[in-house]
Amino acid sequence: MRHGPQQQKGHLDVDITVKDKKSWWSANAGTFVHQGNKGSVDANMQMRNLLGHAEVYELEGKRDTAAGFDYALSVLYPRLAGTPLQAEMRLTKDAESHVKTSSFTQSSQSISAHLRGCGTREPP
Repeated sequence: MRHGPQQQKGHLDVDITVKDKKSWWSANAGTFVHQGNKGSVDANMQMRNLLGHAEVYELEGKRDTAAGFDYALSVLYPRLAGTPLQAEMRLTKDAESHVKTSSFTQSSQSISAHLRGCGTREPP
């Protein structure tokens, strides 16, 4: 037990060093064939803890022969600015082909943001 200028008697300072065994980034890609002549290529890249706050950045993409190009970009902050709040932002673009039953391809874009409470925080 050590007692410093900010340490009160009867309290113990514990220093814990956490080493993350996972890499700070990951990437995946794959190809798929649907119904013989239709196919798609999917790719995903994720970066973790770039700024040291356990945040996650993710980029997903899909190129489909029938519908076109879809993507999603998301950012997750599990402890926003040191508070017990979790923030997530997501930007997406999706295309869905209706050519088999009609003559159009539907495209949609969206932006979403979520703020969630992660429990209570005890006063210092």
